[in-house]
Amino acid sequence: MHSTLRGIRRQAYLRLRAAGLQNLPIIPRSTRRRLEESAQRAYAREQLSLGDARAAQLTLTPWIRQSHTAPETWLLYARALHRGGDLGGARAAARKAVALSPAYADATEFLVLLADRSGDRAHTDELLDSLVRGLSRAPHLLPDAVHLLARYDRIDDLATVVDRGRTDQRAQSSDGFARAAEIVGLHTIRSHRPESLEAEIAAARSRLDADAAADVIGRFWLQAGDISQAVANLGQLTKLSLPASLLRSEAQRAVWARDYSGARKLAALTLIAHPGDAIARRISRDPRDNYTLLKTGFPLPTRRRAPVYQPVPNRVAYLLHNALPHTSAGYAARTHGLLTNMRAHGWDMHGVTRLGYPYDLWQEDDVTQIPPLDIVDGVPYHHLFGDERIVHKKPLYSYVMAYSRRVEALLGEQRPAIVHAASNHWNGLCAAVSAAHLGLPSVYEVRGLWEVTRGSRNPAWVGTGMYRLAARLETEAALRADRTITITGALRDELVARGVPENRILIVPNGVDTRRHVPRARDPELAAALGVTGKTVIGYVGSTLDYEGLDMLITAAAAMKTRRADFHVLIVGDGAEWHAFVEMAGRLGVSDVVTFTGRVPHEDIGRYYSLIDIAPFPRLPLPVCEMVSPLKPFEAMAMGKAVVVSSVAALAEIVTDGENGVVFDKGDTTHLTAVLESLLDEPARRRALAENGLRWVREKRDWRSLVSSVESIYEELLG
Repeated sequence: MHSTLRGIRRQAYLRLRAAGLQNLPIIPRSTRRRLEESAQRAYAREQLSLGDARAAQLTLTPWIRQSHTAPETWLLYARALHRGGDLGGARAAARKAVALSPAYADATEFLVLLADRSGDRAHTDELLDSLVRGLSRAPHLLPDAVHLLARYDRIDDLATVVDRGRTDQRAQSSDGFARAAEIVGLHTIRSHRPESLEAEIAAARSRLDADAAADVIGRFWLQAGDISQAVANLGQLTKLSLPASLLRSEAQRAVWARDYSGARKLAALTLIAHPGDAIARRISRDPRDNYTLLKTGFPLPTRRRAPVYQPVPNRVAYLLHNALPHTSAGYAARTHGLLTNMRAHGWDMHGVTRLGYPYDLWQEDDVTQIPPLDIVDGVPYHHLFGDERIVHKKPLYSYVMAYSRRVEALLGEQRPAIVHAASNHWNGLCAAVSAAHLGLPSVYEVRGLWEVTRGSRNPAWVGTGMYRLAARLETEAALRADRTITITGALRDELVARGVPENRILIVPNGVDTRRHVPRARDPELAAALGVTGKTVIGYVGSTLDYEGLDMLITAAAAMKTRRADFHVLIVGDGAEWHAFVEMAGRLGVSDVVTFTGRVPHEDIGRYYSLIDIAPFPRLPLPVCEMVSPLKPFEAMAMGKAVVVSSVAALAEIVTDGENGVVFDKGDTTHLTAVLESLLDEPARRRALAENGLRWVREKRDWRSLVSSVESIYEELLG
């Protein structure tokens, strides 16, 4: 820790040197330490403004471990923790700041906002009482606290502090205290003699110079909640003295109150004094920020009673996150399977990818041009582009509304009868808005809950504001649609638990094109190249992500290697944890029996499948795995492989143990190992399971039969 502190101090010294402060006369060690700490706060503040809360925490950590840490450092650390989702740590750090400086209004306000958001008014009152007590001992700090206490109608408390300050030398020598006393006087008149307020404001204008009057009266009206009067007065200042944080917080309050006009006025005022303020710029563009959406929901319009155009019968606009030919993963495969087979059933399906796709996947300097329309196997995929190549997703409200405007323009040309959207809520909300404006029925297809996926990989994210926002918007998209589709029963149950009526939900599971995915003879050249000739191959084809359970498969290979040499594990694909799994195989000494191919060309996937005898899918017992089923098990069955799955709910819906595959206890590596060894020992059983799986997937999970469920929804909506 001491070496870390030395490094931090070195960075602070370099910043002091850049500012020319290293040339100061020799100063006491404690003073130099305060300067170093201040320099680090400035650096952490910059990191936080760039959105790197973790870096800001690391910058401040060595200082908060020391004694005599400044309360300002504790508060900034609290803000960094809060931004990173650690609400408990943020509260504790802010309390430390208040304990060090009871009259520290900024730290108290931080805690008050947290208490308000949790609905704990009693705790809010306790915090404000403590601040008043602190101010009674340090009335010269009143200017920093007037705004907060006035906002919570602590007018009499403010008047008491002003009285204390009249005999306090530090307060009397402060111009800020004098102005604060003027503001408190106006609040007192407004509270106890409102009929005299106009005359008192006129008197203040006559006894103060023009700038002081504009400042005092503008702040008073801001605290009183009259944004128009506040902006009118503050706008007269030759130099705006209010800090950006204060104006920004008031703009945010206006947003929460849905006073969007007032929010824009305050944001514009902020930008006069602080032109680079990113938050003010965002609010001035569109004040409906994410926190407002979390509190009040997405403002969806009322649907028109009749379509604005004559719809083309059986034509459907299908809003998508991605699609062929630019993305070929499971999401795009499901889409293409549904759309090609719906078209075969007489439905004129048009895919429409999200606004900005696929440019938003690429580097900004990539100059590749994409046509507005791709046709793949007869399916049209329309692409929507913004005024700029890269379309930003924040603020979300602005993105969804821009997206819906592009969709409505396209739909006005194509004239579909139904708007159907697939995950995530960007598409679902856009479909709801566009369908309402155009007077059309809509469908929302939940293929997964992406907040659950992220929360499964990062449990600390669960419960954060962004997690709760995503959950709320997914639920609202499903509630607003006329019908909702899920891909598993577990997803249906989750939506029902969130309040979506069960009778409006239909399960349309994942499937496969069994005409394209067929059993193939083993490729001897590829087998020789990979060194698996004569081996029983246990093969996984898919993404190498942590929740797929491939660490269990590698551990099972290590256990089996000690007893036998008749098998080889083949892992085809790449992903975020690919390097970690390769390193694990090396560490366990199984690199000779576990081969990682990395990503292979899509057209070669069939060759690799031809080598596989047993296809395990050892997904971990995590919420995302319980709810969402992958496409790969269906492809493996269609290609005649014996499938092994963990007992997570989404996979247990697919495989009946001992019939069309084998189920092992989720998270149990020992059981997985035993199942794999039993299949290695019993080739006849392995072949029987593969044959049963092939028969089952052709009967139950071919896209040609699954689309009948979607067709029934469309027919019902169109009457």
